[in-house]
Amino acid sequence: MDFATPATLPGSQAVRYPRPSPALAALLSFLLPGLGQAYAGQRRRAFLWALPTLVVLGVAVLFVAAVRDPGYLVGLLIQPTWLLLLLVLDVAFLVYRVAAIWDAYRVAAGVRRGPGTQRAVRIGAVAMAALIVVTIALQGTVAWVDWNAYDLVSGVFAGGSGDGPDWGDGGGADAEAGAAAFAGQALDATDPSAVALGPDGSPLARDASTGGGAGTTGDAGTAGGAGTTGGAGATGTAAGMPAASAIVGSASFVPTPDGSAGPDVFGSPGSATGPQGPASLDPGDGSVGSAGATPPGSGQAGSSASPGASSPGASPTPASADVPYWAKDGRLDVLVLGGDAGPGRDGLRTDSMMLVSVDIASGRAAIFGFPRNLVNVPLPPRIARAFTCRCFPEMLSGYYRWAQSHPDLFTGSKTTRGYRAVAELYAYLTGRTIDGVAAADLNGFVKLVDALGGLRIDVPYRIYDRNYPKEDGSGTMVLEIEPGPQTLSGSLALAFARTRHQDSDYGRMGRQQLVLVALRKQMNPCAMLPRLPDLVKVAKESLWTNIPSAQLPSLLALAQHVDTKRIKRVAFTPPTYGESVTSADVTRMRAAIRDVFKGAPPAPDPNGEGFLRC
Repeated sequence: MDFATPATLPGSQAVRYPRPSPALAALLSFLLPGLGQAYAGQRRRAFLWALPTLVVLGVAVLFVAAVRDPGYLVGLLIQPTWLLLLLVLDVAFLVYRVAAIWDAYRVAAGVRRGPGTQRAVRIGAVAMAALIVVTIALQGTVAWVDWNAYDLVSGVFAGGSGDGPDWGDGGGADAEAGAAAFAGQALDATDPSAVALGPDGSPLARDASTGGGAGTTGDAGTAGGAGTTGGAGATGTAAGMPAASAIVGSASFVPTPDGSAGPDVFGSPGSATGPQGPASLDPGDGSVGSAGATPPGSGQAGSSASPGASSPGASPTPASADVPYWAKDGRLDVLVLGGDAGPGRDGLRTDSMMLVSVDIASGRAAIFGFPRNLVNVPLPPRIARAFTCRCFPEMLSGYYRWAQSHPDLFTGSKTTRGYRAVAELYAYLTGRTIDGVAAADLNGFVKLVDALGGLRIDVPYRIYDRNYPKEDGSGTMVLEIEPGPQTLSGSLALAFARTRHQDSDYGRMGRQQLVLVALRKQMNPCAMLPRLPDLVKVAKESLWTNIPSAQLPSLLALAQHVDTKRIKRVAFTPPTYGESVTSADVTRMRAAIRDVFKGAPPAPDPNGEGFLRC
C-alpha cells in the first residue's frame, strides 16, 4: 500500500497517510475476488471474499481429475440438468463478483487519506462502473451460451432414463431389434435360395443336427475390404491408435501395453449381454430359419460368434449395470437418415440413408451407404406378410412414407412411426442392433449451411444438370458448378449433394459423403459461437433423434477417440450388389458390415479432422 508523507514543521514528527488506489483495488478484485481487499490492507476480509472462488476452483479441479476424459466431461456438462444448474451458478457468481468489486473499491476509498483523495475516489468510481459492466458482459455471455446449449440439447435429443433409445411415443421396441432378435430367420421363406442367418450374418446350416456351423459367404470381400465370414475374429486396431473400451464414469480410453483395450467397463464386446429386442417377432408363418440355430446369449455350442469376441466358444461375460446400452455388443450403430417433403412431394422421402458404425475397442469407424433406389428389399417377418413377395416392392426411399400410412402395422406417433419402421427394417437388413436414429430434414440443411456462412468444399469435377428441380417445385433450372475450392451457399450445396441427372444415384452418394466431410470440418465450436442462436433454431427445426441426452457423456468420450482420418466408407452399389435385392445380397451386406473392422484400417484421409476442436 502506498503512503504519503506530508510536509512537517520543525521539531514535529512526520505523519504517513495510507494511499491505496480505489481503481486498482476494484481491478484486482475483478481479476480475483478478495485480491483488492488484501491490497487495501484488509486481509481477513480478503480471505472471506476469496473463499467462494477458491472452493469452486478446488471442486472443479477435483471433478476434472476424477472424470479425466475431456469428451465425457463435456458431455456431462451439457446435460440439461447440469446446464440449468450452471446457469443458476453463473447468475450467483455474477452477483458475487459485482459485490466483490464494489466492496474492494469502497474499502480502498474508505482508508485513503491525504492529498488527492477526492480525485482518486472519483477515478475509482468510474473504473469500478466500467469493471462491473465488463463483468456483466462476461457472465452474460456465459449465460447466453449456456441457455443456447440447453435449448439445443433439450430440443434435439430425447429424454428418458438413458437405458435405451427413447422414441417418446409410448410405443414398443421393435425398431431396436437387431441381430439378436432376427437370428436364424430366413430372409424369404418363398425363395429357394434363401438361407437362414445367424446373429453374425453368416448362413446357418440347414441340417438340424448341426449346431449352426456356417461356412463363408462367398464374395463378401468385394465390399469395403470385408474378408471371410466364418468364425469371428479379433477386431483389428490400427497401429498407434488408442484402445477405446472404457468411457463410463471416470474411466478413460487408456491402451494397455499390448495395444489391447484398457479396463473393460463396457463388458465383453461381442458377448450376449446386449439388448435382445422383442422376445419374438416370428409371425408364426414358417419364416423362422432352420432348426439348429442356438438362441444368442445362451452360451451353448453352435451359437455364432460375434465380431470381437474374446475367444471362440468363450462364455458371455456379464456386463456392468453402468455400461451404456449401445456398448454392450461392442459396437455403436446409428442409422442416419436425410429426407425432405418439399414442394411436389406427397410426403417425406428418405433420400439419404447411412449406417454409422464405431468399434468401441479400437475407435475405428465405418459408414455404410444404402442407395435410395434399392427395390425388393426383404422385410422383417412381422411385416413381410403385407406383400406377396415378402419384400418392399418399391424404392427403399419410399418405405418411410408407406409406413407412416399404416398405423395398423407400426406403433408410434405420426412423427416417429416412419422412423421406427425404417430402423426395424435396417436392423433386419444389416443384422445389427440399431442403437439410435438421427434424421435431418434436407430443407433445414440449406439453413444450416447458410448459418455457417456457406460450405467450403473442393468440388472434384464439373457439375452440370440442365433439368435440376427448383426448390419451390415450380419447374426446373440449369445447375452448373465448376470444379475447384469454393464456398457454396446452402441452396447450391444441397444441389451439389442431390443432383443425379449428370451421373446416377451412386455418384450422388459419393458427393453426399464429400459434403459430410466438408461440413464436419466447419463444425468448429469457437467459430460457431457467434452464430449459435441461428444454429440452435435450425437444429431444433430440422434434426430429430431418439438418442437420449443422458448418453452424451459416453458418446462424446467415444467420439474423441474415433480416428476420423481412417473412416471406412462402403457403398452397397452395383455391380457387387444388385438394385433388386436378393437374400444373397443381404448375406453379403451383413458379412461386409460384420467384418469391416477386421484387418488393417484404411489409409489416412487428408481431409479427416478431429472431432469438434477449436
